[in-house]
Amino acid sequence: MKVPLFGLFLLATYIAVAQTSPAFDFNNYSYTVPDKWRSQREQDYIMLAQSQTSEPGCIILIFPPQQSSGDLQQDAENVFGQMYPGWQFRSTGEKQYDLSKGFTPQGLEYCSLEAGMSKLSSDGSRYDGFEDGGALVIKSGNQIVIIAARHTSMLAHTDCVNKYETWRRFFNSFTVKNATPSQTKDDPSKRIIGVWTLASTGAASGEYVFAANGNYQLVGGVGTSSTSHDDYYKYIHLTTYAFKGDGAFSIKGNQLNLNKPGDVPEQVQYRFEQVNHGGTGWKDRLYLLKTDPRLKTKYEVCYEKKN
Repeated sequence: MKVPLFGLFLLATYIAVAQTSPAFDFNNYSYTVPDKWRSQREQDYIMLAQSQTSEPGCIILIFPPQQSSGDLQQDAENVFGQMYPGWQFRSTGEKQYDLSKGFTPQGLEYCSLEAGMSKLSSDGSRYDGFEDGGALVIKSGNQIVIIAARHTSMLAHTDCVNKYETWRRFFNSFTVKNATPSQTKDDPSKRIIGVWTLASTGAASGEYVFAANGNYQLVGGVGTSSTSHDDYYKYIHLTTYAFKGDGAFSIKGNQLNLNKPGDVPEQVQYRFEQVNHGGTGWKDRLYLLKTDPRLKTKYEVCYEKKN
């Protein structure tokens, strides 16, 4: 194949050597293959590939469960290191990498490491490759499920990240048979209180404000609400009962209900995540899974909480 898969297959070899249990039944995993992608099952992994040929694109490898070190972040970093031996981070500072942690829609704890990578030629005179990669580990008992992804072109990476029907839908659909969801003490009705600003592209814009009195507001478009931040923080933290916003919100299970007077009530699936941009500290993220009323298609939007 022309696609530079060395790191992924090095990882596959590493997993195969470490695997001491009988052959794993990959039917214990359930997930949605992205549209028009090909799926190829091998003894020690499953490969999902964006391209039907050997042309560059996105590649995802899914492995059998492995013993966890007990530290999900360390597990994710170890997997990423196996994927990119001899490579270096393409950026510095807060853009160097993204560490993310949270719970899958099934309720399993996960941690992921994503970064743009580059590789120098053997003599150091030029770059031999540029990629965006991600290592995802999902806790299942005292084991982890390992999912490795490589985006071997900028166009492939953009499509994979921004189109819900590719990576996002795959992630949301991934479940492990008979796995017990992790317990979390977070109260979503309290965690959602605050100002959330758009962190991803998609069919939405602006900022969400969720107040402690159960009211919410979607504020304008991107970059139009900066002068209102102090007022909204004041409403939320000091005079919460005075904040009326657009309407009321409520949470039940994994559903966020938005009731705006005069509009049809909106029900969206939500999930929280924490992200660390290049070691700058952890921030809360909020993902909202919505349906475009005109196209009848789903899209997921990511917001980050303002501190």
